[in-house]
Amino acid sequence: MVDEGDVIERSSCVATGLIGLALMGLAACAGSDAGSSGTAAPSDPSATSVEPMVLDQGGELDSPAASSDLLPGAPIVRTFDGLPLTDIAVSPDADRIAVARDNSEVCVVSTSPQVPTSADRCSPFPSGIAPGSVTWSPDGTTLVFHHDVYRLGQEPDLVELDLSSGELTVLTDDGVPIVGGEGGDSDVAPTFTPDGTLYFFRLGDPSDGVQATPYRYVGDGEVTPVGPALVGVPPRAGRSVSDESIVIMLAVLEGNSELVEVDLDGGTNRSIVIDGQDQVVADVAPDRALLVAPSRVAPGSFELGIADFNSGIIAPIDIPHLAAASMRVVGAGLSPDGTRIALILVDQDDPDGHLLLVADIVANGSVGPLTVLATGPEFAPNDGDLTIKPAGLGRLGEIAWTDAALIYSLGPDRIVTLPLP
Repeated sequence: MVDEGDVIERSSCVATGLIGLALMGLAACAGSDAGSSGTAAPSDPSATSVEPMVLDQGGELDSPAASSDLLPGAPIVRTFDGLPLTDIAVSPDADRIAVARDNSEVCVVSTSPQVPTSADRCSPFPSGIAPGSVTWSPDGTTLVFHHDVYRLGQEPDLVELDLSSGELTVLTDDGVPIVGGEGGDSDVAPTFTPDGTLYFFRLGDPSDGVQATPYRYVGDGEVTPVGPALVGVPPRAGRSVSDESIVIMLAVLEGNSELVEVDLDGGTNRSIVIDGQDQVVADVAPDRALLVAPSRVAPGSFELGIADFNSGIIAPIDIPHLAAASMRVVGAGLSPDGTRIALILVDQDDPDGHLLLVADIVANGSVGPLTVLATGPEFAPNDGDLTIKPAGLGRLGEIAWTDAALIYSLGPDRIVTLPLP
C-alpha cells in the first residue's frame, strides 16, 4: 500500500515559478537578499535547519528571520500508493494518520518513510464511516467514528477501533439499525478532550425540531448528558483544546450556522451566529477557532476567518499583497496556542509549486510578517502531472500543527512532515 519514501532535501533559496510572482517582488532568488547561503539542508531530518526567509506586508524579503521555534528540520515526504489522502485525522504525536477510505474502511499509516509498511493497517467497516467523524484518543491508542447515515440508511452510533488489537466495538448501540426506527438514538460528532474523555452529540426527534444534545461517554455503553439541547445538527466531529469545553459547528434549518463552544461543566455556552452553511472549523485554539470556506471569487481557493469567542466576532484574515498576485490559499492551520497561522499558497500559473507560510495573528484577525518555511515543487516533483496539487489535510485544507511538527498533504498521494524544534 505504501511506497518507499524519502527524506527530501530543503533549500532556503525559493525555487522558480512561485517566486517569480509579484508576491515576492524579486527578479531572482538571491541568497544574499534572503539573508541565507542558499545551500540545501542535509537529507538527515535531524540536521541543522536553514534559516527561513521573511516576507513583510509590503512584499519585500527581509531579515531577521523567524524565532528559533519556527526553524523546521528537513522535510520528510512519504508517498502513498492506492490510498487517496482525503478526510485525514492526524494522531496526537503527529507520527500517524488515519484515513477513511472509500467510505468502508479506516487505515492507520505512519507518516515516516522509515517505518516498515507492515506497521500500516486497514480495518474494514462495510457499514460506512461518516465523513469528518474520525477522531483520535489523546493517547493515540484508539479511533472513534460513527456510521454514515447516507450509506444503507443506517442509524449513526459511535464505533471504537482499538489500534493494538484491531477490534471494532459499537459504543452506543441501542439495537435500532435503521434511521427512524422506534426508540433509536442518532449519535454523531465524537470528540475527545485532552484528558481522554469522549463526548458526542445525540440528535433529537425531528418532530421536536432539529436539536443536538451534548453527552459524555461514561463507559460500558453508559452515557450522560452534559448540557441543554442545541439547535442544529453538527455535520463533523468537534474539536477540543481544553478539558472544560469543545467547539462544534451546527447547521441550522434557516440556512445559517452557529459556532458553539460548549461548556462541559454546565456553565454558559459561548456562540457566534454565521451567515450561510459553507464555513467549517479547520482548527481550534484557546478562545478562538479558524474557519475556512470555499472562496466565492477564486475557485479552488479558500476564504479564512478567525472566530474570537471573547469578543463574539469573526475577523476575515486579510493579506493585502496577495490580492495583486495570482495566488490562492489551499490550506491553513493554527499553532497550538492560537497565536500563529500557517498557510499553503499556490500560483494559478504554476500549479506544481507551493509555498508554506507562517505569520503571527495580530489585532482584528490580521496577520503580521509572513515567514516562508517551505517551497515546492522540489518537495514532491509532479513530473508534469497537473492533477497533483498541494493541499491541506482533509476536505477543506487543514494543516495539522502540533508541538512536534507541521503536517500537510501534497495532492492526493503525499504527506509532508516538517519537524519542529
